[in-house]
Amino acid sequence: MKNGSSFINKLYMMFSESYITKNEWNYIYGWFDDESIVILKPILFLDICCKDIFRFTKINSFYRQLNLYGFIRVSTCDKSKIYKNKLFSKNMNYTGLVNIRRFDYNKDIIIYKGLEKRKSVELKFEENKEDIQFKKIKNSKIN
Repeated sequence: MKNGSSFINKLYMMFSESYITKNEWNYIYGWFDDESIVILKPILFLDICCKDIFRFTKINSFYRQLNLYGFIRVSTCDKSKIYKNKLFSKNMNYTGLVNIRRFDYNKDIIIYKGLEKRKSVELKFEENKEDIQFKKIKNSKIN
């Protein structure tokens, strides 16, 4: 049985010590500590390391995926970026990947950065979204 999502499975494989060592990519990316990953050279990471694994053409697409799966940027030093997810760690078991899920804002309960938000928050967002659309329509009629 497959554990976790395709993105998380690929990330797990990509950040395994054996994979990084085998490809000699520890100067491009790796583990900052046991709970945080670091991308040291984003351009090389995208062009060399990700090209056969992901379909990204921009590094920001990779960062966006990390954010969607609950990774939080902890620090930025020069061009390197450090991300952390409390469920993703250096010595984690492969079966633990199933606990890392992509945020789905259409569900009744949203878990974001460890906080629970109820459906009422989503409804307010939808109302605001309609208001924005209404304003756009109104402005287009005036012009």
